[in-house]
Amino acid sequence: MKLITSACSFGGHTTQPHVEGESWTVQLGKRLNLSESDIVNMGLNGCSLDYIHRSILHGVIDNLGNDIIVVVGWTSISRWEHFADKSGKCQANPYEPYHYNAQAFWGSTLIEEGEYKQHMMNHTLFQEYMRRLNMIISLAGFLNQHNIKYLFFPAFEPLDSWAKGSGYASRSETGQDCPVLNKLTNYIRENVHFLEQTQIEIGAKEGYSEKVRWGLYNGNDESCPYLKKEYFTDDGWHPSELAHIEWSEILHRELNKRWEL
Repeated sequence: MKLITSACSFGGHTTQPHVEGESWTVQLGKRLNLSESDIVNMGLNGCSLDYIHRSILHGVIDNLGNDIIVVVGWTSISRWEHFADKSGKCQANPYEPYHYNAQAFWGSTLIEEGEYKQHMMNHTLFQEYMRRLNMIISLAGFLNQHNIKYLFFPAFEPLDSWAKGSGYASRSETGQDCPVLNKLTNYIRENVHFLEQTQIEIGAKEGYSEKVRWGLYNGNDESCPYLKKEYFTDDGWHPSELAHIEWSEILHRELNKRWEL
């Protein structure tokens, strides 16, 4: 069996010096009794949705013929990448993950720098949310086509954040009842193995899950009443080893419930 995973920094490891157990991939591999060689961790700190989507495609294609389990922790919409050298290698800078910069991808109209900048200014949150939902649906379809067991979940930005708004992103310009985003969101809920519990809310004190789920807290504030401090690293944001251990238990339970491992 091969476990293939991808995520942003919420997949670990983030503490320096490196803490081996500070990763739900590592902890889930232990629960599945897998050796290190049977785990393909494609995660990358500060990565985008695009990276997560394509890294799983590449990881699965390289391992077709094996018994595969895929687990994906989807990140926020607000991450773009630098593209790319002539070999197609991503030029993302992990220390500057939010730069809005890419090659002109509509050459006939975006050749001039001014037109390209105007295009970027016209880009909307609606497009970003739709892109995220489309990627989730298309990746699930790819995995279903190859009869691969999988589980998706949001690291910290909820699936329906386009409607409700949160501390991580603004509401879509289309508002609460956008027919397109509603249709895609409902399709995921009904047809995709998507666990809607966010990874971050495991660190919420009793009664404060919603506050933490929607990012309405200050993790750097030592007096913050919403968080169980032991579930976060010193930055008050990333999950600690304890949080990764308990999150891997949730993932293992969900995988067993959905796939009877």
